[in-house]
Amino acid sequence: MLNFSKAILTFVIWSSIALTFHYFVSNKIFHNCFPENEDTPLISSKIEPLKMVVTSTNNDTIFAFNQKIIIIKNTDSVLLASENYNFTDSINDYLLNNYDKNILISGFYSSTENLKNIGVKRAKFLKNIFNASTINPHRIETAQIENFEIFKKNNTAINAIKFEFKNRNQQEIDSLETAISNKTLHINFTDDHKIIDSLQLNKYISYLRRYFEKYNESEIIITGHTDNDGFYQNNVIKGLNWANATRDYLIKKGLNSTKIKASSKGESEPIANKYTEEGKAKNRRIEIKIIK
Repeated sequence: MLNFSKAILTFVIWSSIALTFHYFVSNKIFHNCFPENEDTPLISSKIEPLKMVVTSTNNDTIFAFNQKIIIIKNTDSVLLASENYNFTDSINDYLLNNYDKNILISGFYSSTENLKNIGVKRAKFLKNIFNASTINPHRIETAQIENFEIFKKNNTAINAIKFEFKNRNQQEIDSLETAISNKTLHINFTDDHKIIDSLQLNKYISYLRRYFEKYNESEIIITGHTDNDGFYQNNVIKGLNWANATRDYLIKKGLNSTKIKASSKGESEPIANKYTEEGKAKNRRIEIKIIK
């Protein structure tokens, strides 16, 4: 029994020595004990990558890209960490499908910088990149936002640019909707009345979808017009075939079939000289009218 008591006492003494050594050596020297200490910052084991974010006017995130944009203090230089500008494709698609929106690019700046309007210059630098990516420059607005702390740690800042989809001026929207509801398209058709070139039509459809989201009780009237080659009655039939082919295409792209009607005027309503090749090409057309 005495030997057992001695063994327990020896264990307790050595344990106390080991714990004391661990505290003074590991914590006091290497500072890796007691992370709750105010002087020891906690570091998350999961580090989220910096993202380029595009928001709505309500500050909802529309897009988040793994793209780093770097700005340098006292210069209007803007550096993209990657030459992959695929993010512009997503922004362009959004603008095409939302004709009532523009994108606002705001460059951050600090009052400690010595260049005038440097935030706007940074935003315009990115606008030029967007322009090169076929985004309509009239759909891009620029501004600047003061942020005193962007260069708090060093002379560079990452993603100190704000991208926001904002509502267009109402006068612009009204003008555009008038154009959407009265559209003339010059589409090429095969001899069996199939659409050959749908690029112009596809661009228009993106606007048309948005229009019907706002005015879902509207109706589309598609009218086919031909040149004066051939017999009058045959041209009426040809114009109707073109209108039906266009109607089928709109339906295939998701528009409501019950809201679309096809008709034909044949050669009866020319808009150009019907005796010249140039005039005939203009007369061969599809007119789309939307009735609210």
